[in-house]
This record gives sequence, C-alpha cells and structure tokens, in this order.
Amino acid sequence: MRKIYSQAISSYNCGLYEPCVIMCRKTLEAICVEFGIKKGDLKSRLVLLEKNGIIDQKLLSWSDELRMIGNDAAHDMCVLIEKSDAQDAIDFLDAILLYVFLLDKKFQDFKNRRISKNA
Repeated sequence: MRKIYSQAISSYNCGLYEPCVIMCRKTLEAICVEFGIKKGDLKSRLVLLEKNGIIDQKLLSWSDELRMIGNDAAHDMCVLIEKSDAQDAIDFLDAILLYVFLLDKKFQDFKNRRISKNA
C-alpha cells in the first residue's frame, strides 16, 4: 500500500494529476484488501468497510468520491483532472488513512488504558 500511495504523491509532484487520482483510487483498493475485503467491485467493498465499522458514513462518502474521480481519470477520455482535483484526492485519502490506521488504534489504546486504570 505504501508503494501505491507513494506513486500517487510522486505523480502529483510531477504534475501528473490523472495518474495521481488513479493511484489514490488504487490505494482505496489496497485498504479494502488490508481489511480482508477482496471480492466485489470497489463500491461494494467500500460499503463493507463502513458496515464493518472500519470507516464511518462520512469517510464512505469521501471514499466513493475518490473512487469516482479515479474512474473518471481512468476511463473518460474527455475528463480533465486538474491540480486542485488531485490535491483534494490526496487530502481525502490522507484523512482516510489517518483514521483507519492511526487514529482508530490510538483511540482503542486510550480506551484500554482507561479501562486498566479503572480496574
């Protein structure tokens, strides 16, 4: 997943905005795989992330927007992905990554410490 994310950032830094948003979408796919959700299209896998409590409704909405802009970049020959679109894609992806891999663990650790102190 880190390699895919790095490719998104590298693409952005080189001014390659279409590849950037495609790699952001691919990073979403890697998140699904990381949480064991490997079957179905990306939209249904993102819904499963939300149903399994890995992301909330807002992050599901952000993820779906990233999925759609990635689809546009990959499949719509007339679409123009601008720098601001790519920056937004990275920002939303960063928020999702922060939530699922860092903040949730920190919150669980916090709750466990409080339980231990109160026991």
